[in-house]
Amino acid sequence: MTAIFYTTANGTRQANLSSVTMKLLPVPLRSLKEQKATAAQLDALSAETQRLARLYERKLAALEALKKALLHQAFAGEL
Repeated sequence: MTAIFYTTANGTRQANLSSVTMKLLPVPLRSLKEQKATAAQLDALSAETQRLARLYERKLAALEALKKALLHQAFAGEL
């Protein structure tokens, strides 16, 4: 694919691709089945990422509560 860009580029100092040339370049597409499979994988990853983010937030809140409790016990001489 990279070779296509080099052979269609023009310019003396820096090779450039015009918008006309870009419109003529072939764009490989995956089959609809492969696209749907990829979309399903991305959806699953997104759901898992959101789940982990919620878990992380809960853990941070629990750590903050623990920190406050320990500080309270330490200053109250209960440790």
